Amino acid sequence: MDNQLVVNISRDVVDTATDPFEVSEWRVGMDGDPAPAAGPLGQDARIADSAALVVKACTYRGSPHKYAVLVELTGKEPVPEDRAERRKALERFVDDYVPSALTAQGCS
Repeated sequence: MDNQLVVNISRDVVDTATDPFEVSEWRVGMDGDPAPAAGPLGQDARIADSAALVVKACTYRGSPHKYAVLVELTGKEPVPEDRAERRKALERFVDDYVPSALTAQGCS
């Protein structure tokens, strides 16, 4: 291992009045043309060239909230190298990661 960070995952539970898409638009936009996910997360996710943002409505500690996850690829050389394949890989990752992360966070 070369001890270089290649992926960063940030997550937070926010109130329903907060729009994580609006708050993070500049960040995901820097990562290249964010678009809604094609898979199961659909309009709940934006996939860009090197980042993905997912926002899911949930119940946290008995009240309505939103759970936001930002996945950023931070390596110097993007993997996969092909942009379309990288977007598909990001989408597959968040499709798998978010449901279990919601549960681990205590969101239902």
